[in-house]
Amino acid sequence: MDDKLKKVAGSLEYGLVFSRRWQTMLSVGIAAFLLAAGVWTVLIFTEGRAEGEGGFAVVFILNALMYIGFAAWLVVLLVKNQRLLKKIKVWMQDAVPYTVFAEKADEDRIGYRWKYLPAVRIVVRFRYQGRRITRFSGEGRNGLNTRDGYAPGWNKYCNREIDILYSPKYDQVIVLKDPKS
Repeated sequence: MDDKLKKVAGSLEYGLVFSRRWQTMLSVGIAAFLLAAGVWTVLIFTEGRAEGEGGFAVVFILNALMYIGFAAWLVVLLVKNQRLLKKIKVWMQDAVPYTVFAEKADEDRIGYRWKYLPAVRIVVRFRYQGRRITRFSGEGRNGLNTRDGYAPGWNKYCNREIDILYSPKYDQVIVLKDPKS
């Protein structure tokens, strides 16, 4: 990964990117998951054949599809992350650095019935060549790790000063990682 990209937390429009650690964990997880799925599927197949059960083929196919579907979902997340990093690299070519105050624009809870995560939407305001610019997270697109700009990851950036890069050519705000983390 490029040294400049190591400092990037994400894009306000598209959301936060996965860190190198998360990318590695997802890649290893996909490999381990597919290996376990293969072993489990073979066990189901051989056990079903030995006992002469007629429904083993259905269980075999459904089991394989479940594992492959989950692994495919993880691969899609990694591919989207890589595409976002490529876009950010292009945006950084004409980027202007700023230190701005990121405010909490709104708060929501995302998740499932048993587990909810507090998610926030942030807003940054700054001036570029005399123009006042206001940008909200998720504005314009529903990104990789956001739901209409709401993401649990924005919690650590709200209501404090953060470093950003603004690309006037692409009208994009890139959020930089906190030097402390």
